[in-house]
Amino acid sequence: MLEGLRSRVRAIGSRLRRIERRERRELRAWLENTRNLIRLSALLFVPALLGFVTALSNAVPALPFLLFPPLASGAYTLFSEPESEYASPRRFVGGLTLGAVCGWIALEVVGRYGYGSSPGTFEAHAGAAAFAIFLTGSFTWLLDLEEAQSFSTALLVLLTEPLGTNADGTVIGVFPGRTGAAIAYVFSVFVATSLVAAAFVGWRRWFFERRAHLLYASTTADDAVLVPIRGDRPGATAMLGARLAAAHEAGKVVLLEVVDRESVDDVLDGQSPNGLDDTGSEEETDDREEQAAGGHPTHSSARSGPDADQGDPTPDGGDGRTRAETRVGTETAERIEEYAREIEAETNVPCQVAVVAGNEDDPTTVLAAARKTECDLIVAPYESREGHDREGPSGFVRDLLHGGLDVLVHRSKKGRDDWQRALVPVRRESDIAHAMVDFATRLVGDGTVSVCHCLTRDRDRRRAERMLTRLLEPFDGNADSVDCDFESRVVGDTPEAFVADRATQYDIVLVGASTDRSTVSRIVSTPTAERITELDSDLAIVATARE
Repeated sequence: MLEGLRSRVRAIGSRLRRIERRERRELRAWLENTRNLIRLSALLFVPALLGFVTALSNAVPALPFLLFPPLASGAYTLFSEPESEYASPRRFVGGLTLGAVCGWIALEVVGRYGYGSSPGTFEAHAGAAAFAIFLTGSFTWLLDLEEAQSFSTALLVLLTEPLGTNADGTVIGVFPGRTGAAIAYVFSVFVATSLVAAAFVGWRRWFFERRAHLLYASTTADDAVLVPIRGDRPGATAMLGARLAAAHEAGKVVLLEVVDRESVDDVLDGQSPNGLDDTGSEEETDDREEQAAGGHPTHSSARSGPDADQGDPTPDGGDGRTRAETRVGTETAERIEEYAREIEAETNVPCQVAVVAGNEDDPTTVLAAARKTECDLIVAPYESREGHDREGPSGFVRDLLHGGLDVLVHRSKKGRDDWQRALVPVRRESDIAHAMVDFATRLVGDGTVSVCHCLTRDRDRRRAERMLTRLLEPFDGNADSVDCDFESRVVGDTPEAFVADRATQYDIVLVGASTDRSTVSRIVSTPTAERITELDSDLAIVATARE
């Protein structure tokens, strides 16, 4: 009973951890959308900054409360539109301060020459207001400091202190000796805007412009790559995985071969795993066993044969099956290590070899091997469904894409192992779009990455252009880690038609697997990856973890 209770507690704990991981991943994916990140930053930073300035104003009586309305709206404009031309600290500080100066000048001029009577508290002369707006518009235009909030500071300075008059009724300057409340207001505007601008510069430089490195999951991970050796061109897929891993200093590649029970039975029946007659002597078998135990001198190899407890007894007892398992694992590892040596020589990426027991058509075997070898990206060859009129991914590929890890499925056209031009069709800015662009930059090196969006309505063109700008800006501005050139295109065509028409211009096309779509959505509209059938270039289908 106690053991059953412990098992239930462990099961509940495991479920809670899965929920926590899923919620954390979904939050991170939500933050990868630039608009969501900007809105959240504006909601968090603007109140904090205004609260700090308010506390400072309460501590320093010289800072008037009238500076807050333009300061709040200006700060929100900075954080909500950090990529616009008006998100300039120089324009923000200079524009608001210049507006206050123009309002002060208008107050002095009209105070000396325009008033016939003194206005009451919190009243402003119409002529002073008009003159302040005129001066603000003129000077901000001439000095290229146009800022909407500068007109607010120009008007609010008129309310800092009522004008004074002499005994004979003539109006005098409000601030004899150029001192007083208006000058204090101008100074407070400069100080407060400088504080807000400094916070904005720090946020934009150290967080917003580095959001690809800080937030995007693929840019800091997906460098430990597992490549199942299967299909017609495993070498091309293995090289693609190696080039993805080579982009990071900690990158590594694990080549995986799954050995099933039939291979062991073939050896027991007198055949090698490759179907050849077994003519090897006992000494040769012993040598292979020693090599399997010692590993390859230049590769970190993880090899294990099928479970010895599985299968029927043999005339030699358990020792005969153990020898067969060892031989299968050794010969399979030797064959795969040819790919490993080629990968290390070409990319200088550490390459390991893993031979595991299991059903080669069961994706859980590959997923378990990826977790055991601490790989966060699986790069697998593409396989089509058999017996279907319309081509599409096999059940193995489908289950792998929904397996809870980052996966790239590679359909090689001609065994290409070098990619210089990549095409990335995107539907919207998302974590999968960021992953596809990141993978494309790793593959092409100093080549070219073209990102396109296919319109459904022509009136959405401007919105699509802004979306592509937000998508590429974190990568295009990261000269330290990205060497390629970027192109962005908005086209009025379906994704499959555009890709099929332009595929000859590119070495590889990267598309999303649409694993975030519901079953009903996939039935109503077939995912783009399944609608793209024949291409004159390589195809990569990308899926991010959704567990």
